[in-house]
Amino acid sequence: MAVRVLSFALLGLLACNATPADSVDAEVSASTFALVSVQRAGLTAQSPRTELVARFVRSRSEATATFAALSPTFVMPPVGTCSNLSTLLPTNDEANGTIELLDVGRVEVSSNAAARAALEPRELPNLGNFARGTFYAHSGTSVMPGARYDVTAFGSNDLGPLSISAYAPHELTDIAFNGVVATGSSISLTNEHALRITWTREAASDLFYVDMTSDSSHETTRCVYADTGLADVALPASRAQGDRGQLEVHRLRRHFTSAPIATELRFDFYRSFAFQREP
Repeated sequence: MAVRVLSFALLGLLACNATPADSVDAEVSASTFALVSVQRAGLTAQSPRTELVARFVRSRSEATATFAALSPTFVMPPVGTCSNLSTLLPTNDEANGTIELLDVGRVEVSSNAAARAALEPRELPNLGNFARGTFYAHSGTSVMPGARYDVTAFGSNDLGPLSISAYAPHELTDIAFNGVVATGSSISLTNEHALRITWTREAASDLFYVDMTSDSSHETTRCVYADTGLADVALPASRAQGDRGQLEVHRLRRHFTSAPIATELRFDFYRSFAFQREP
């Protein structure tokens, strides 16, 4: 699976601070919420790839459906289950009306382990009546595992200033598939119906999720677990012997605040492996 753009996102948090929308019925209100996200792809210990993306949103839909409509990165099945990613995407009824991405002035991220970084404002590509506005992004910044990160939006006419802080998790280490420790970027899977993944756990409040994408069907199966250090993943029976693809393992940490608006700061640290199903 291609490396995803990291995004500041509010997933699963109910929107608040309802204000009348300009283009909706009087009985329907829009809500404002923010998503702040830091993504680190641990390709190797020497060359991690990091990206920051921030979105400050006004929408008629609640936050989960809104951000899922913007990107499948933000949809999750219940903990302990697996789902085809396409079945998790919101319907038109769940993500209705235009999504407005707000200009909030200058946005900065700082930490106790790296220099302050300013995120660049970027205009969303023309998506018609679906979504419009400005998001903020920065890549190449070194995101240090375990460090404290502070995000500040200085505010504008669209939205006042806000800030949120949280500690990043550590990277996934000692990852093993069916008892074999992964030392490179490719793995061989036996043609069985289950895959046991183990790793060094950090905090049970974090999430561990697996994305498995087949080269032949281009479908992605997503499985979500608590970060306990052990996950038994049911492999799709429809994927035949010899199937190839990409398997990603993620550690997801989410921190929420409700003032002045509902905001999430999320850290998504992951490793990606090419796989092949063997007899």
